[in-house]
Amino acid sequence: MVMNMNMNGVNHWVTNVCELLQSKPGKLDEAEIEICVRWTEVAAFLPMFHISSEFMDAIAGTPHMSKVKFAMGQRGQYTRYIYS
Repeated sequence: MVMNMNMNGVNHWVTNVCELLQSKPGKLDEAEIEICVRWTEVAAFLPMFHISSEFMDAIAGTPHMSKVKFAMGQRGQYTRYIYS
């Protein structure tokens, strides 16, 4: 849907990754972190997206951070194709 919105003239459509976690104080459980990591991997190939800072704080120093970094590295390689 996001790609369709961009192609149909609605530019700057931003996908929020794990924004709902801001309303949930405390530590995230493993299932929530895994879902957010998967959404981050998908959103890396969309033109614009926003990652919640609470999510990034929750995965700092964990093995999940390497998955997010890998997705961002892939985004860097395909940026030319994402925006064309």
